[in-house]
Amino acid sequence: MLEALLHNLSLQTWHFLRDSPFHVREETVTETLLVEMSRSSEPVWIQKSTTSEEASDGMDWAMAVHHRNRWFVAYVQAKNLFGTQFGTYRDLRSPSSEEQARKLIRASNLDGALPLYAFFNKEVSPYIAGAVVDLGGCTMRTLNRGAGNPWTNNQSPLGVTLAHAQDVLDYVIPPPAANQRASSVNSYAMPWECLLCPGWRQNGGFGHPTRSRIADLAARLGRLEPTDDNQITFDEPPPWAQRVQQGLSVPAADLEAPSATYYVVLDDGGVVPDNVT
Repeated sequence: MLEALLHNLSLQTWHFLRDSPFHVREETVTETLLVEMSRSSEPVWIQKSTTSEEASDGMDWAMAVHHRNRWFVAYVQAKNLFGTQFGTYRDLRSPSSEEQARKLIRASNLDGALPLYAFFNKEVSPYIAGAVVDLGGCTMRTLNRGAGNPWTNNQSPLGVTLAHAQDVLDYVIPPPAANQRASSVNSYAMPWECLLCPGWRQNGGFGHPTRSRIADLAARLGRLEPTDDNQITFDEPPPWAQRVQQGLSVPAADLEAPSATYYVVLDDGGVVPDNVT
């Protein structure tokens, strides 16, 4: 299952960063994760950005996931956790951070993808072993940092957490510097293995949809058995994902071309986007 793959990679990332005798660059962690994803048997297609593509589109990689009769596409920018006493994503203090986030959101909106930040975490507060971590983007909110998973024992490796790029732009990048601390970023974050959870929402998790709305949306996404009334179909993956699947190179232009890819992010009304037919 995709959730199991992401869980294992999150755990691997946390151990990798914990055990390293030196600071590991964000690029190294990204490349390690993407290689492991490409070796899996899960229907996940990835495209690592070149330096020029990252400069223009603000993303480190694009990924397309075929999951329960739908395509999910995300454009992702990665950031490392720094610090010894408490964790900080200090690269978000760079003068170029705001523009990078805007580029990521702009490229994602153009292509119908979900703009995400992936945070690579190590053993520093709040991610020390056994710590209780509050994640505003997760319907469970409080999780124990450990080797388990959120669905059976309220644990997560938390080696990789995610936040919506709009939240990062609006609430994390602006001063003061405390906004870039992991404890603050977690107000908008969720575990990586919960990437396809229909209950996840942005804006710090405030105003979670009701259980009935989550169940209804889950049915429409194929997580539950759909009825004739809510059966939905999804189009082909974007051109670059098709080429990756076929083992071909991917022209940079394909990453910028509009696609018919669909994703779902719950808004205040728990609404499915209009482009789902």
